[in-house]
Amino acid sequence: MQFPYTRYQAQPASFDPNRQDIELPHIPITLIGPGGREVEVLALVDSGADISYLGPQHAHFLGIDIRSGLLDQCTGIGGANDCYYHSGITIEVGSHRLKIGAHFAESWPHNFAILGRKDFFERFKVTIDELRKLVSLTPHK
Repeated sequence: MQFPYTRYQAQPASFDPNRQDIELPHIPITLIGPGGREVEVLALVDSGADISYLGPQHAHFLGIDIRSGLLDQCTGIGGANDCYYHSGITIEVGSHRLKIGAHFAESWPHNFAILGRKDFFERFKVTIDELRKLVSLTPHK
């Protein structure tokens, strides 16, 4: 499966003062909620993330009380914050349906999810082709 990067409007940056947009390795995934309800969200394919990460809007859709999970401390570029681990989250990527574990945080301000190494990268050979702006996923057998 191949997915093109997702393009967003962006502000100029010190390293690129003419920048107007940015392309990121965000791919569409489907969250499967109670009763088989589905919603498509974008997810950052992130080899630097130990585990997948979802926000409060995703928890609401899935019918998950964030604080009912296992309390953990998540640390990233934004610093440390409380997060809660939940397992058995059903997602669909292309035609592949799988269950993953994920951290949820009430403070997550973004609409996108993060797909990390645990559960996601373990299931796919992941190739991020920065030059061609493509994410390729090959299921492990």
